[in-house]
Amino acid sequence: MKFLVIFFSLALFSFSHGYQIPTDLTLDDAKTIIDRFGSAFVAKTPNYESKEDSLKSFMHGSVSMIETTKISRLGSGSSNSPLQVSQLHFGIQLPYQVDLGLQSSLMAGSNQVQQFGGFMRWKFSKYGPFHISTTVHGSGVNFENQFAANLYGFVVAVEIQLGDLNFYAATGPLRATTSFQGQMFAGASGDLPTINTDRQYSHQVFRLSYNLKDWSLSGQTDWVKDFHSTILIGHSF
Repeated sequence: MKFLVIFFSLALFSFSHGYQIPTDLTLDDAKTIIDRFGSAFVAKTPNYESKEDSLKSFMHGSVSMIETTKISRLGSGSSNSPLQVSQLHFGIQLPYQVDLGLQSSLMAGSNQVQQFGGFMRWKFSKYGPFHISTTVHGSGVNFENQFAANLYGFVVAVEIQLGDLNFYAATGPLRATTSFQGQMFAGASGDLPTINTDRQYSHQVFRLSYNLKDWSLSGQTDWVKDFHSTILIGHSF
């Protein structure tokens, strides 16, 4: 029943359409697409009310809104409608304040977008309402067989717990290794090899969460060259 609540909550936000990446690209265009789209699939670390003396599992659903105006002006051009990415997140709290989590795409404007990722988080220090943690994360995305990206990095975070409210701020490095199909580039003809790029970023995350018993509702903003926003709703067990 709780799974269905999360699933249908995602569906309410996920009226989306197939998104076509522009063709006739230059190498700089490809880097712009990676800066905007590839980093938007970074693994999310949902908030939940943890308990130090017991194991807990959690399940969240999320919908991210990715603005596409910059992409629409590249190469052959495309729609500037926002791309909506829906994901499911599953995880478990282990002893010593360690969390393990997995995520998978549910809908991403097209059923041809495939994404999978995971993280490990360790809350290693606590000072009153302040919690300090570090998270290692990795994810991969295949966007309609036009480009694929592997994203991995880590962040150091500070959380402030004030009653049912939780504020989270994190920063760390992010690396994206990507490959584009050669046919997407200007002047391409016949079978061409993939074009590979390797990009490094600074990644910042800001999240505000409200906990109601075992339920959590969060709004999150990720900044990687540009920003995208995410709504998360979930339940812990």
